[in-house]
Amino acid sequence: MKVTTDTYRHLSLIEIEAKLAEKTSSVVIDGSSLSLSNILSVGRDLADVQFSPDAGVLNRIQTTYEAMMNDVKNGVPIYGCNTGYGAQASHVVNKGLKNKRVEDAWKISEGIIHIDVATGPAFNKEVVRGAMLVRINMLMNGVSAVKLGDLDICRQMLNRRVAP
Repeated sequence: MKVTTDTYRHLSLIEIEAKLAEKTSSVVIDGSSLSLSNILSVGRDLADVQFSPDAGVLNRIQTTYEAMMNDVKNGVPIYGCNTGYGAQASHVVNKGLKNKRVEDAWKISEGIIHIDVATGPAFNKEVVRGAMLVRINMLMNGVSAVKLGDLDICRQMLNRRVAP
C-alpha cells in the first residue's frame, strides 16, 4: 500500500491509532509500499527488514548503478560522483583513462564521509532506525544509482540492531 496524504483521511482517530499499533516481525521493502506501521515496527519493535523478492525491483537498482558507472567511465559529469558538492559542483574530475576516472570518482565518494554536517542533539535510536528504513526504501526505487550491496549493508545494520 502506497501511503499518501489521503491514506488515513477517511479513518477515525481510533482507527488510525489501531493501524499505527499494528506490529509485524518482518518488513519487506520495495520502494513503494512502506507504511507508518512498518516504520514503527522497525524503529520501535526491531522488526527485521527484507528486500522485495521482485526481480524487477532489484534489477532496476543494478541497471541504474551500471548506467551511472558507464557514464563515469565515459567522462559524463555526474553530480557527487565525478564532480564536487554544493558550490564545488562545477569542479568536474573526468580526465584520463576510464580506470582513472573510476578511481577519481571513488575518491570523491569516499571523501564525503569525512564531512561533518551534524548539528543539534542526537536522535534516539527509534528515530534513527525509522529514518534508515525510510531512506533505504526510497533508494529501492532504483533511480539514484546506489549499489544494492550498499543498501544491503544498511539493511543488515537494522537487522543486527546497529543504529549510528
